[in-house]
Amino acid sequence: MILDREATRTSGTTFRFKAAPVDPLDPFRGKYITLNFNAAVLKVKGPHQWQNGEQAYALLENDPDGFARIKALSRQAPDPDKDFLKVRIDYAYDNIIQLELPFGRFYMEESKAEPAERKYTRSLRNRADLVYAVVKIRAGDAVLENVMINDVPVSEAVSHHQIPEKDDH
Repeated sequence: MILDREATRTSGTTFRFKAAPVDPLDPFRGKYITLNFNAAVLKVKGPHQWQNGEQAYALLENDPDGFARIKALSRQAPDPDKDFLKVRIDYAYDNIIQLELPFGRFYMEESKAEPAERKYTRSLRNRADLVYAVVKIRAGDAVLENVMINDVPVSEAVSHHQIPEKDDH
């Protein structure tokens, strides 16, 4: 398992997944930031054919802004040379499918995790901020490399004391 993750990290394709707001009732647990992504919600034409909890393969591409998007879902594994993710159908209703992506948590040093989560949450509310995750993908596997806010790693922003200690909201 460790060798597979390292192979993905070193030879996988890099994708940027644009972040989306997290449920405010449970934005952070322990030593990680809970992440949510725009690409995890798909609108499909006509009625969907997916069941909640079903495994799927999401074929990936980059949008014109350089962010990952899902161009198709399949029940069959694509060729290993294609860029795809193994995902689970979290929720399917009418023409909306919510996917569970395999990188929904960003683990950090405990002392930085809480201030980083506050910065992440504030940045998602500020439309001027660009928040995304850098993920390496290879043969359906994914390794979350970093969470970026305006092209700066969130852990770097915390270590340089660039974020206030308290959230006023």
